[in-house]
Amino acid sequence: MANPPIPTSELEQLTKEAHLFPGILQTCDSVFANVHAYDHNSTEKWNSAIISTLLSRLVAQTSPSASKPSPFKFVVTSTIIQHTSTARAATSSARPPTSDSHSDISALSAKGAGKRGMHAASGAYWNQEKDGMWSFKYDGESASAGGNALGREFDVVVGVVWVGL
Repeated sequence: MANPPIPTSELEQLTKEAHLFPGILQTCDSVFANVHAYDHNSTEKWNSAIISTLLSRLVAQTSPSASKPSPFKFVVTSTIIQHTSTARAATSSARPPTSDSHSDISALSAKGAGKRGMHAASGAYWNQEKDGMWSFKYDGESASAGGNALGREFDVVVGVVWVGL
């Protein structure tokens, strides 16, 4: 794989440290600051905000100067994955777990409760010396504010592709 325009160590640490550029975690936290549940009518706005913010940051970070453009082209994707709410209601109920909890979970799964399945794959034919890709999962359910888990009913998968010019 090609060396990324931003060091891999920084890309990998984005899941742990919001202050590192390009700030995917920080961007998602900002976009979803007042959001507590999935709203299909808002997904276009959320995705657009994530993508435009990250593209701006990537271009700014990789441009040698204000007068010279970035030596990379970027593609940023954002996929919002809704959780179904019946699993949350069932798993957060006050009843104690039974010896048959597995069948309770199986019954919920059979009804379509819980996280929806998703599989995504990418492939490309490119210059392995200059081009590459990286992805990040924003876990909406365990995202926190002030140390408190927000329990949002969705996750976001962000992908970044770069092509050296």
